[in-house]
Amino acid sequence: YYPNGIHLLSHERMYVADEHHHHVRLIDLTSMTEVWKSPAGQLKAACSVHQVQQGKWKGYLLISDTDNNRVILAEPERWKIIYEISGVHGVMKSVPVFRGSDQYIQGSRISEKRKNRQGKSAL
Repeated sequence: YYPNGIHLLSHERMYVADEHHHHVRLIDLTSMTEVWKSPAGQLKAACSVHQVQQGKWKGYLLISDTDNNRVILAEPERWKIIYEISGVHGVMKSVPVFRGSDQYIQGSRISEKRKNRQGKSAL
């Protein structure tokens, strides 16, 4: 597995967003076995998964499919995609990371580079 996100359902089961195997998996924690997984070819990089807990979509899955640039709402039993928000360019790509006084977005510096005394970039 290449887990990138989990959603704990109970003390007995959890969903795992398996990014590099392109699946969401349901794991039985008692036996440590896979009891369900999303069909092949539907996800490109599942990065997070959350099961809706109440309301009209209770039991459905919200999944961020980063390499497909989308977030989906899916019915897990028959794997029916109910809604898709496309054009979303990776949640983690838009989270700013601060190091000192510099700000980065996914490794790209967005503040002006500071120069040290030798004129080289200081990271």
